[in-house]
Formats: sequence, structure tokens, C-alpha cells
Amino acid sequence: MLFVALTIVLHGTEAVWPMLTTPRVAATASFFVASLGLLAGLAQIVFPSARQDLAQLTRLSTLPSDSLCAMSDALERLPRRSALMALPPALGLAAGHIWLLGPSSPHLGPQWAGNICNVLLWVAMFQISVPLINNARLFSLLGRCTTVNLYQPGELTAFGRAAIRPCLFIIALQCAYVLLMLPDDARFAVGTAVGLMVSMVLVAALFFLPLRGIRSRIRSRRRQVIAALDARLARLPQADDRAADSASLAEVESLLALRARMAAVSAWPLGLEGVRRLLFYLVLVPLTWVGAALVEMLLEARL
Repeated sequence: MLFVALTIVLHGTEAVWPMLTTPRVAATASFFVASLGLLAGLAQIVFPSARQDLAQLTRLSTLPSDSLCAMSDALERLPRRSALMALPPALGLAAGHIWLLGPSSPHLGPQWAGNICNVLLWVAMFQISVPLINNARLFSLLGRCTTVNLYQPGELTAFGRAAIRPCLFIIALQCAYVLLMLPDDARFAVGTAVGLMVSMVLVAALFFLPLRGIRSRIRSRRRQVIAALDARLARLPQADDRAADSASLAEVESLLALRARMAAVSAWPLGLEGVRRLLFYLVLVPLTWVGAALVEMLLEARL
């Protein structure tokens, strides 16, 4: 709507169709519609789901109930001070991005609309990425205060969901960049590279940070359990010991099997479903780019 409105104001109604069907203008408008729509829509899913993940982990936490309530409220609410502090870097990066891209259209209306949408996208990204990183830090803290039962590692898969779900959010936004590659324009390629590099850093932070605390806790607990089993094994007679009998040897075998099971417990609480989702998300962006290349080839063949 912004592209149409500024085109009408600055160039008249007769210029709307010719300008909006220009490949560069159409690609820019489509990209911003998709990106801002994804940011607004997926944010309504990611933040409430984080509270649900926290609720599932409450009974495993050693934190007091009032701290857990405060943490739950913080998962969906960004303090005003943090929101204001995110504005200067967002505006600075938006200005640098606009300068790097240069004019995206020879017409003033679409150019202004593209610049305004660029600023809105960077501001929206920062207003959403800051609370996402804050939530990741909260889950990292929660992981350090969680009781770990190595016999039931599935209880901790909510940490995996808390790490993977925000990654989907950013990866879905990365898929929108394919719209900028449809017109053959080197400046669009530069802008796409900048956006993808920044978002990939964010994806890495959102995946590893929530799991840092619980992974440390799992590794520590695993070392403790294995050390206790080794101590019990050291007190039992060995197979070549005269004191060894069938009962003690059976206990040795049982302890060795248990030790192997404990050593095999993964420090990544993702679960089978989480691993499948992670693999799907990793191939989602390349598949999108391959699809865009095929569409471009078909268009060139028809033209």
C-alpha cells in the first residue's frame, strides 16, 4: 500500500501499473510485504510458545516460584528501556543498508517507499530479535537451575523447542530474500548478502544460547553418575578374582550396561522430533533458493 500511495502522490494514478510491474520495484515491494508479514505473524506464535515451554519445565526447576513467574512474564514483554535502546542501532544499520543499496528505482515514489520499508524492517527486526535473545538468556539461566534425570532425558526437550522455534522464525524470513534475487540486479545481491549474514548470526545465537545452561548441567550430571558407577565397579570383584561369583559378575555386567547407557545420553536435549525439525530448517533456505533459480530459468526460457 505504501508503494501505491507514494506512487500516486508523486507520479499520479497512471504511473502506478507501469512502475509496480517494473522487476526491481515489484521484487522490492513483494519482499517487504513478505518480510514484515512474517515478522508480525510469527511473533504471535513464538513468544506465547516460549511461555508454554517454561511451564513444562517449571516442575524440574530449583528456582523459587516467584522467580519463575517473573521469568514467565519477561518471556513475552520487552522492557520499554530495552525497546528504546534497540532503536539507534536499527536506524544506523537501516541507513547504511540504504546507502549500500543505492537507488532501487529511478522513480521517486517507489524509491521513498522502499527506503521507508527498509527502515521499518530493521526496526521490527531489532524489536523482535532483542526479546528473542533475552528469552534465550532466560532459558540458559533456567537450564543451570534444572534438575536433570538422565533416565528420562525426554523431560528436557522443551529446551530444544525453545532453541529451535525462534530459528524457524528467522529462517522463514531468510526465505523471503529469494524475492530480491528474481530481478538480475547486482545491488539486490549485495543487499541480500548483508541481510543473510546478519540473520545467520542471529540464528546461531538463538540456537546455542538457550541450550548452553542445560547442556552444562547434563554434562555435569553425566560425569557425576559415571564416576559413581565407576566407584561401584571398582569395589566389585573382577572375572578373574577368586571371590567373584555369578551374582557379582551379573552385577558387573549390569553396571557396565548402565554406564554405557549413561555415557550415551546426549547433551543436546532436542529429541527425535527436534532433530527432524532442525534438519528440515537447515535445508529449507537452500530449497527455496533452488526453487527461485528454477523459476528464473523458466521465465527466461519463455521470454
